[in-house]
Amino acid sequence: MSERIRGQFPGGPRRPQEGGTSRPPTHIPTVDEIEGAIARQTRTEEHRRRRRRVAMGFVSSLIVAGGIGFGVGRAVRKPAPEMALPERSRSGLDKEISTQVNRTLLELWRMEDVEYARGRNPKR
Repeated sequence: MSERIRGQFPGGPRRPQEGGTSRPPTHIPTVDEIEGAIARQTRTEEHRRRRRRVAMGFVSSLIVAGGIGFGVGRAVRKPAPEMALPERSRSGLDKEISTQVNRTLLELWRMEDVEYARGRNPKR
């Protein structure tokens, strides 16, 4: 019985080979380490959820603001009537406007002359 035991048993202890290193000792975590790991994992998960909520809120607010801006822009920017008119009609409209401006200016000048004649306008 003084013979050496040869071979290996599955899952059993092994004898260190010459020149080889033995396996590192098995680490069994303590209750504090397990609870600390669970707390860190919970905090990490909460931070991830919070970041996701903030990102989704930011993206949804951008979408809503863009939609509102687009709707307001479409409602406000109606084409001007001068832009819708052809070139021939536009020149006629310009002539009509300049005629009205000239008539208004002449009327203002006449009123100034009347006020000056009455002595109310001491500008001249």
